[in-house]
Amino acid sequence: MQIISIKEKSLASIVLLLTFLFSYSSDYLEAKGLPEPLSLMLEQEGIPLNTLSLIIQPVDSTASLININSKKYRNTGSLEKLFTAFVALDKLGPESQWETIIYASDPIDDGIVDQLLIVGGGDPFLTNEQLLKLIQDLRKLGLHTIRNGLLDRPELVS
Repeated sequence: MQIISIKEKSLASIVLLLTFLFSYSSDYLEAKGLPEPLSLMLEQEGIPLNTLSLIIQPVDSTASLININSKKYRNTGSLEKLFTAFVALDKLGPESQWETIIYASDPIDDGIVDQLLIVGGGDPFLTNEQLLKLIQDLRKLGLHTIRNGLLDRPELVS
C-alpha cells in the first residue's frame, strides 16, 4: 500500500476543485466521470488513481455523482484527524489547553505527603519526559516522600 501525503499547497487546489465540482450539475458529472481538473490535480501531485477512493454525492441523495474505488478498504486516519481537529477547535476554541492537576493529601512543608492524586485532563501530549519533569518539579518544591502512593482516580475529584 502506498502512503500519500498531499502537500500543504494542495489544500487550495482541493478547495478550488470542490468549488468546481459543486458548480456543475449532477448530469454533467455523471456523464463525464472524473472531472478533468481533478484528473490534472492528481497527475500533478503524483497520485495514482488506484490509490484514491472518492465518493461525491448530494447530502439528500443516495446516488453518487462520482464513485471511484469506493469498495476498497482505506485507512482513514488522516481524514478522521482533520474532522476531529475541526470539531475540537469549534467546540473548545483555539486557546483551549489540556490540564493535568496534582493534589496532595496534606501540605508538603516537611517534604512528606500521605498521598498524591493525579487528575489527567486528557492531554494527548503528556509524555514520559513531561512526567519526569513533573516529578523533578515536585522535588524542587521539597517533596521527597509519598507514604501511601499515587492515585490516578479522577472520579475522586468533582
